[in-house]
Amino acid sequence: PEPEPEPPPEPEPEAPLTALAAAMRRRRAARAPPEVRGDAVAKLQGAAAEAAAAVSSQSRIAPLTPAHTASVLALNHERLPAKVCTEALATRLQSSAAHCLVASGTEDSSDAASAIIEGFVLYEILRGSADVVLLAVQSASARRGLGRALLSAALANAAAAGCCSASLRVRADN
Repeated sequence: PEPEPEPPPEPEPEAPLTALAAAMRRRRAARAPPEVRGDAVAKLQGAAAEAAAAVSSQSRIAPLTPAHTASVLALNHERLPAKVCTEALATRLQSSAAHCLVASGTEDSSDAASAIIEGFVLYEILRGSADVVLLAVQSASARRGLGRALLSAALANAAAAGCCSASLRVRADN
């Protein structure tokens, strides 16, 4: 009797491929001369500054502070209902990989406590790559370039932190 043919090998899990791709990106970035990496970061920072300036002199983009966490959670609930659980977002904001920038406007620019959160972007930095997780803007602040300014600032910060790639997933219903 003839022996049965061996079954085809099972495909490799996807995780090693992802890790390999990330390692390759890091190697490519490390091979780039420092002046090239510096130029790329400077261009992103310039684009972020231009986008922020175009929004309004009344808006300011800055890292999230504990005082504004409740406002970010409320904005998430208002703009992204049933998409992102408030408790899950609160936990994610505490992650060491998470970075959150907020766009705020104030009635009195000298009083940061009275800041009104107009929008936020949450991104994570893992293994030299930035992943934009959430981006939301108040309805009243929409269509003024605030989302673009927040995204530009997040990408500039990620590049300055050494990221050489970024990803953003957009839902079909967005």
